Amino acid sequence: MAPAFGARDRLGLGVAYVDLASIPEASAASSALRREIVLEGTLDWPLGEALSIQPDVQYIVDPGGTEAARNALVLGLRVSMRL
Repeated sequence: MAPAFGARDRLGLGVAYVDLASIPEASAASSALRREIVLEGTLDWPLGEALSIQPDVQYIVDPGGTEAARNALVLGLRVSMRL
């Protein structure tokens, strides 16, 4: 059974692109650095007045700006409790 999503739930989507070749300090350090792309999705899901969970998923293309590193899938979970 899928969880029901309500009016207080918040969905977040994001994209980040960094052109490392345009940063003089990065270019001087290594000519192999080029770009990094991050795609992210998250959902803030309140479980009551004082508790919420927020799963997060990121997919990183060319981590560190190099093709030598494999693309990365990063999963996270934040739990927030208000006292």
